[in-house]
Amino acid sequence: MEAKPALPANWKDYFPLPRIRQKQEKSLDFIYRMVARGVKDIIIAAPTGTGKSAIGAAAAFWAAQQPFPLSGERGAYYLCTQKLLQDQLEDDIARYPALLQNAVSLKSASEYECGHYGDCGTGMLHKPVCSAVPTGGCAYRRQVKRFMNASLGITNYPYFFTEHLYVGNFNARRLLIADECHTLENQLFKFVELVIGPEEIAHFLPSAKAVPPMRRLGDYTAWLTKIFLPGLNIYREAFENEQNLTPAKAKQMLELDNMIARVSRALSDMIDDPDNWIFWQEKDEKLPGHAQYTAIAKPLSAAPYFKSFLMDCAAVRIYMSAFPGTKDIFCQTIGLDTETTAMISLGSIFPKENRPIHVAPCGSMSKRNQMDPLPRFLPLLGKMLDCHAQEKGIIHCNSYALGQAIFDYFLRLPQAQRLLFPRKADERENVYKKHRESTQPTVILSPSFTEGFDFTDDLARWQVIAKIPFPYLGDRQVAAKKDKEPEWYAMRTVMTIIQASGRICRNEKDYGITYVTDSDFQMLWDRYSYMFPLWWKEALQWH
Repeated sequence: MEAKPALPANWKDYFPLPRIRQKQEKSLDFIYRMVARGVKDIIIAAPTGTGKSAIGAAAAFWAAQQPFPLSGERGAYYLCTQKLLQDQLEDDIARYPALLQNAVSLKSASEYECGHYGDCGTGMLHKPVCSAVPTGGCAYRRQVKRFMNASLGITNYPYFFTEHLYVGNFNARRLLIADECHTLENQLFKFVELVIGPEEIAHFLPSAKAVPPMRRLGDYTAWLTKIFLPGLNIYREAFENEQNLTPAKAKQMLELDNMIARVSRALSDMIDDPDNWIFWQEKDEKLPGHAQYTAIAKPLSAAPYFKSFLMDCAAVRIYMSAFPGTKDIFCQTIGLDTETTAMISLGSIFPKENRPIHVAPCGSMSKRNQMDPLPRFLPLLGKMLDCHAQEKGIIHCNSYALGQAIFDYFLRLPQAQRLLFPRKADERENVYKKHRESTQPTVILSPSFTEGFDFTDDLARWQVIAKIPFPYLGDRQVAAKKDKEPEWYAMRTVMTIIQASGRICRNEKDYGITYVTDSDFQMLWDRYSYMFPLWWKEALQWH
């Protein structure tokens, strides 16, 4: 039987910052006690401001000590949802010597400069040249080596999945810390789902011309097996004969390799377990008739992927989020056993007076009812803009259609000059940067700023949840899961509301007002108020 690690004599020695907060102390004590009892999966629900990254770092430094009876290499992997959050962690590392010496952040090879080919991702395809460069002379390989030797190795989910599954670089460690774990199901889904439409055909296999109309999953797997995957492999072979591979072609070859690996894995999964997949097609009438179809296949459960993607990567897994959901639903979505999983839920460190949530319903903002409350809602929003005339803010609209309706209403009004409306997801970071740097009281209007962006202090003193963020039922994966698991659907909505309301109050001295104007919140509250954490409920004010 594997020996259980004893609690460290003075575990505060592993804390990387000068001062430890009470809730950080409570979290670490819980982690150490659960590990000592042999618990392998530990959930930490720690609201914004708790300092989750420092908790993870302290646990990782503890797991790097010798002797340590848990199996795996010393230290921990720390996984982030996106490069933006990884960049924030890198900034934290740079501020504290204990982190700087023991924590290393790693991104994909394409993020590192190559003196010969622009970036290391492209350069590594030129094996004769790349292999001749000593490890110390290659920025990416140098960073990989530092990452593997660090007590705390920080990276993002997609890169970690790719390296672990296809390259085999990452050996199992003692700990794995899954940050923003409320997104873990989606991280797994995104990595394995397979969407092929006009863009993919044009980029990866122009000879196929178009995705044909298909009705069933079996039609899709047959087309992938007979047409698409063989075509990708033939296209890939053509690159091998290139004498002088340009950086552009080398990048295309890298993307092609990734696509072949993605299609091969999804195809195998769809054939082996068709009941866990849902397939449908979408048609774009604006495109020429031969190129209108997009084929979409998504899994219904993430549980079959969790073990090979994450569970096998560490002896103990720690899941952290401001709000991971209820223990039962979280465990169900990724296939954990609730009986052997431990969870601690902490309260907010922010006074409720600093983060009031005002519910002031104007009517149902669902798509079918939206036109009725808009004449009441839009003037109210105008009053809010005037009330907060000197303060930056956010309007969470949950759909680009509602965002456009709001933007059009204010277009000829004085408030229009304050609104920043990114119309596509890839415009978000530029808009966020413009908002941060502007000296004017700008207001971001978007359906996709509910998480991952930090609006600390004067970056936002107010925000509006204009439409309750129910997951999109046009996605048949979501619709199928809702029919099968209604509580899952409600929990995804509650999670997004809590994430959105946490954007503007980021430290103990910060403050900001949240307005909820969609009357559909009342319906959600009546049925599922038990899902909301106590610390969030205590800030709620009804009007």
